[in-house]
Amino acid sequence: LPPPQPKHTNEICTLVGIGSYLNLFEDPADTPKPQKVPTRAERREAKLKEKEDLQKNLLEQRMQAWDPHNDENATGDAFKTVFVSRINYDTREDKLQREFEEFGYIKKIHMVRDVRTGKPRGYAFIEYETEKGMRAAF
Repeated sequence: LPPPQPKHTNEICTLVGIGSYLNLFEDPADTPKPQKVPTRAERREAKLKEKEDLQKNLLEQRMQAWDPHNDENATGDAFKTVFVSRINYDTREDKLQREFEEFGYIKKIHMVRDVRTGKPRGYAFIEYETEKGMRAAF
């Protein structure tokens, strides 16, 4: 019997470098410039900056459009007005008038209410006829 033939023979393999394949690559002059992709922090910062600029522009527009003399919610004179806070929600304007008119004549009481529900928000502005009345109440 002849000896068994080896299943694997070591044939000499010629190694070739990539130099023969360089012509298949694209020319470096044709390669586009790499695009910088912003990081997560940079995207977040840009988004915040955009929001800030939008708010700044909106504020400037509203400041130009605002006329305090034609605002029906603004009182007449800030030096004659008292701000009262922490008012019970069940308190009515006539109760405030009774409590604060001992300091002077009251021109106007504005209890701030929720726009949607109409319920009191817990604070009011009381405008007196004179600055002396406001100082006495203060």
